[in-house]
Amino acid sequence: MTKYYGIGLGRTGTKSLWEAFQQMGFKSRHYMMSFNLKFIAQYDFINDAPIPFNFKRLDKEFLDSKFIYTIRDIEPWLKSIEKHITKKNTRFIRKRIKLQRIEMYGAYRFERNTFIDAYKKHDKQIREHFKDRPNDLLIMDICNGDGWEKLIPFIGKENIINKGFYCSTSLFPRLNKGVKS
Repeated sequence: MTKYYGIGLGRTGTKSLWEAFQQMGFKSRHYMMSFNLKFIAQYDFINDAPIPFNFKRLDKEFLDSKFIYTIRDIEPWLKSIEKHITKKNTRFIRKRIKLQRIEMYGAYRFERNTFIDAYKKHDKQIREHFKDRPNDLLIMDICNGDGWEKLIPFIGKENIINKGFYCSTSLFPRLNKGVKS
């Protein structure tokens, strides 16, 4: 069975994508505290931290895997990630989360230019890595309306039907809609 990995940064529709895989019956995980290949191998779909920054390693380890890159317009993403990061007092964030944010974004506190640079760098790396393999990468802008019409053909109806789900008329999940695109 093909493994699927969501490699978009947090606040780009990752939770909505996870919920879509849940609805389709895939064994799915949203967010992990650490990168562990044995743990990852147990799932059909995983996304959010630390998956996006390990996509090259996953591509190498799980040869038949496919990747879904969720994107979002930069300004709404910045507003959302800032709100998410600053909603809690950063003095009390666990050391592991701080280190993970530094690895992902270059800072554990919100710094606009640092986060813009991280977003652009991640985007460039993904597009470069998959430039000759369009069948292995799906780019989705869930925040601007992408949904089942893009996801189902990428996964393949037969894979979804085998999981016991197929309803193109159901609404695509839209979670964490606090900051509009």
